[in-house]
This record gives sequence, C-alpha cells and structure tokens, in this order.
Amino acid sequence: MMKNNHSGQLGHIMFRTNTLKSEIMVGIVTKEKFNKLDEFVEKISKLDDRIVVLWLNINNKKTNVIFW
Repeated sequence: MMKNNHSGQLGHIMFRTNTLKSEIMVGIVTKEKFNKLDEFVEKISKLDDRIVVLWLNINNKKTNVIFW
C-alpha cells in the first residue's frame, strides 16, 4: 500500500462503466487546476472510445475524500 503524503497534483482517478460496459465515466480529483490539465484530460479521453464523461473534482484539503 502506498503512503499518502499529499504531494503532487493528482489525488485520485476513478473509472465507472454502465451495465453494458458501453460507456465509461472518468473521475479525476486534483488539488488545483494545474498547467497541463487540458492536455492530461485530452490524453485520457483518447484512451478508449467508450469514454463519454470526464469529471473533475478540485479538492485542496488534506483528505482522501473522493465524493461528497
């Protein structure tokens, strides 16, 4: 298990699919909007044609909360 020292930009990345696995939602949690965020999102969206939603959550608190 990796120790979380709250460094870096990316906190979490999450993938969810629908029941048929024909669509994918990608959730990204970052501390703040970083310089190459647009490029990062573009690369993720090209990973799979089934990606239909990219969700960004900016959470600058020192916590492991992904959803609230």
